[in-house]
Amino acid sequence: MKTRLLMTVVALGVLAGCASSDDLRRKDPVFFTTTQKTAAEYATCVVQSWRGLGETVNQREIPNGFDIAADGRLGNIDSVIRVQTYDNKTHVNMYSRMPYGHQDMMQSANLCI
Repeated sequence: MKTRLLMTVVALGVLAGCASSDDLRRKDPVFFTTTQKTAAEYATCVVQSWRGLGETVNQREIPNGFDIAADGRLGNIDSVIRVQTYDNKTHVNMYSRMPYGHQDMMQSANLCI
């Protein structure tokens, strides 16, 4: 009985730590900027940079841009960047499960500007 209760508590704890890209985007961004690059140019740079850091990265097309997500070690999403072009600029917003984001990922996103 105690083992079953412990397993349930552990499972709930793991699930509570999971976050989808939509969940992360409900938080305040840890990094935001605009760039004169196209959404495709900026997204390509970020994907290559994050993969260079050893991250597992997924990119999906959205209206006027892309969502780029970095998977965490437990299969959840650690960080996501939304890149969209409007008002003749490309707007970039990065969200993270970590309060201040992953500094190395934020730095590479900044260098892509």
